[in-house]
Amino acid sequence: MKPVKTLLCVLILGFIMACSKDPLGTNSLKDSRDGKIYEIVKIGNQTWMAENLSYLPSVSPSSVRSLTATVYYVYGYEGNDVASAKQHPNYKVYGVLYNWDAANVSCPDGWHLPNDEDWKSLELFLGMSESEANEEGTRDSGSVAKKLKSTELWDVFGSKGDNSSGFKAIAGAYLDNNGFGNERLGYYCTFWTSSTIGPSYAWHRFLNYSEDGITRGNYYRNFGHSVRCIKD
Repeated sequence: MKPVKTLLCVLILGFIMACSKDPLGTNSLKDSRDGKIYEIVKIGNQTWMAENLSYLPSVSPSSVRSLTATVYYVYGYEGNDVASAKQHPNYKVYGVLYNWDAANVSCPDGWHLPNDEDWKSLELFLGMSESEANEEGTRDSGSVAKKLKSTELWDVFGSKGDNSSGFKAIAGAYLDNNGFGNERLGYYCTFWTSSTIGPSYAWHRFLNYSEDGITRGNYYRNFGHSVRCIKD
C-alpha cells in the first residue's frame, strides 16, 4: 500500500474510533463548570441525561437538612470537603444526592430539572396507560421501571432492568429522616421533579429493586435524591 493511502486509512480509522467513543458528539454533554462528560439519550421527543448528575459545589453530612438552602450529599460520606467527597466510591458510581432546592439550580446550561409533566411524558412514551399516569403510588402498566433500569448495579435477586429505553437508572439510594440508612444501594433510587406540593413537598419518581412499575409520590424537599436533567 502506498504511503499516502496508508496515512489516509489511519486518519479514517482514527476518526471512526473517535466517533464511536463520542466524547463530545450527539450522545454526550460536557458540563463546562467541572468538565464532567455525561452520556445522554433521546427518548421520544425528549433528551435526558443517561447518568446521574454529579455537580458538587459543596457537600454536607447527612445530619444537615434545609428547606430553604441548597444542600448536596454523597451517599455514605459524612464530611464537608468536596475533594474528599469526590474520591468516595459512591460519588464516582452514583453521583450526588440533592435536596430539592439544590436540584433546581444544579443542571448545566441548556438543561433543567424535569417537572412532573416531563416524567409523565416519558412514562407514556414507554407504555404507561393514560389512566395510570396521573395516579399517585406505583403504576405498573408498561413496566416502565424495567425499561428505565440499567442492567447493572441492581440487587441480583430483584427485578432487573432491561434498559430498553437507554435511560440507565441505577440504584443510588436516597437520604431521608433516617439518614443514609442501610441496604439501600442496589435496591432503590429516587429522582426529584421540579413540581411542588405546598411549601414543603415535591413530586418524585421512585424505582424499587423488586418491581417493574414506577412510583409517583412526594417527599419532603429537605431529603436527598438523585437528579436526571432534561434538555431545554
